Parts: sequence; structure tokens; C-alpha cells
Amino acid sequence: MNVHSSLICEDCRFHTFPYKANPPISGYGEKLFESKEDVNDIIGLLIDEAKEWNNKGKNFDIALSVSKQLSFFCCPNSILSKDYQKSIQRYIYCNETGTQAYNGSYGEQPSRWVQEYFVIKQAFAQKEKAQIDGRRKNKS
Repeated sequence: MNVHSSLICEDCRFHTFPYKANPPISGYGEKLFESKEDVNDIIGLLIDEAKEWNNKGKNFDIALSVSKQLSFFCCPNSILSKDYQKSIQRYIYCNETGTQAYNGSYGEQPSRWVQEYFVIKQAFAQKEKAQIDGRRKNKS
């Protein structure tokens, strides 16, 4: 979700716990959010909802779907991972400079980094596709 996030908090109304919000889930009323765990619970429900729709034949990008709904119930800063942000920065740096993240050949790269690399690459491709699709819609 870090890749899909274009939101930067400027002391939003969800910046400090506790607060009340209406999560974008059908049949779910106002909820008191007292911690990041409450936010993660709603994110889990949104993921489940997107998976259910996908099982019914839709083709939602789950991370993109969830990220577009965050502003209805949480501060974007509360869900961003500093570790993932560092990995995203490493990914961008490597791509823009043509360098490897770590010394050695492909087989010598840490397996966690290789996994993160491909997840980040896919997320950027999905984000780019969504942006292109959005521009096409606006032109129509």
C-alpha cells in the first residue's frame, strides 16, 4: 500500500487517537478508533470484501482498492511502514541508477530483498496502469 499512497497527512482529523469515523463497509456505522489495531481491523475487512468481489468475477487490485478507501477512516501516516518506504526508495534508486541493492550477482542477493523487489515492481506496474486507465476515462 505504500506504493499506492499519494496521501500525506497534514494534521488530518484522524491523525491522533481516539477518533470516530465511518468505515466504507456496508452496514458498518460509526466506529471509535482507539489504536492502530482498530485501523488494521478495518483494513482486514476491506481486504476480505475485495477478495469476495474477486471470487464473484471482479478483478480488483486489493492494495489499490484498500488504499483508495483509507482517507475515509484513517490517517495515511498510520499505515505507512518505514521499512517498506526504505525498500521502495532502494527499488527506485536501483532502477534509476542501474545498480544492485547489494553486492554480488542475482543469486547472492538476500532472498527477502528479491521478494520485496518483485512485489514493489508489481505494485508500481499496477499503479501506472490505474493512472493510464484514469487518464483514458477522463479523455472519454
